[in-house]
Amino acid sequence: MTVPSDAQYDALAAETGDTREWVMAQKWEDILFAHYRYEPSALRALVPSQLEIQVRDGAAWVSVVALRMAHLRLRIAKYLPLLEPFPELNLRTYVTFEGKPGVWFFRIEASSRLAVDIARDVFYAPYVHAQLSMADKATPTVFTCGANACIASLEYAGEGEPISLPPGSLELFLTERYSLYTVHDTTGQLYCGDIHHSPWTLRHANATVAANPFVTAAGLPVPDGPPTVLASSGTSTVVWWPEKV
Repeated sequence: MTVPSDAQYDALAAETGDTREWVMAQKWEDILFAHYRYEPSALRALVPSQLEIQVRDGAAWVSVVALRMAHLRLRIAKYLPLLEPFPELNLRTYVTFEGKPGVWFFRIEASSRLAVDIARDVFYAPYVHAQLSMADKATPTVFTCGANACIASLEYAGEGEPISLPPGSLELFLTERYSLYTVHDTTGQLYCGDIHHSPWTLRHANATVAANPFVTAAGLPVPDGPPTVLASSGTSTVVWWPEKV
């Protein structure tokens, strides 16, 4: 995938009508979404009380998301070289704050120590450095994580034509998210960070997902049943500074 120019990222940000300057740009590549159904009560103690856990089709949803983070750069550090692409594995659920939908991350593992430090210091996101590997441009994509609490093995490939994403569909509910909520480690203050990305091109996926230890390490019970899986080749993303809410 080619690296977008600043003008392309500016145009992407302008789609939102937000006049703030984006602070970070990145591309997400070779993505797997593995979505699990949960009882909302199983998540409540792990999500800040200010956030409402969203329920869809009678369940709260928890997603394991594997991807390659590529072309990550900060607007304020244009003179620095782009970070090398690196694999990331995150665990998230779906929430609202005063009616604004977003995601809450239970845990995020990444193989780039610098990216982990930036994410923790700037966005207060629960990043942890881990040993991850991801086959480069292979089909199927093979993703493994086997350090600390992060234990997962994923093998996946998108299948068939892109799926239809009508308004109100479960697929849109689980993937079209434009805000993330985090809590400052020291103050306990809740923050909201806005993002914007190009539309997803999603396909059903043929996937083998072995991620229960990663899920349970975050304090969640073992999922009851197999996940709903989707795959995407990727999308471009811009991120704004997080703000107190």
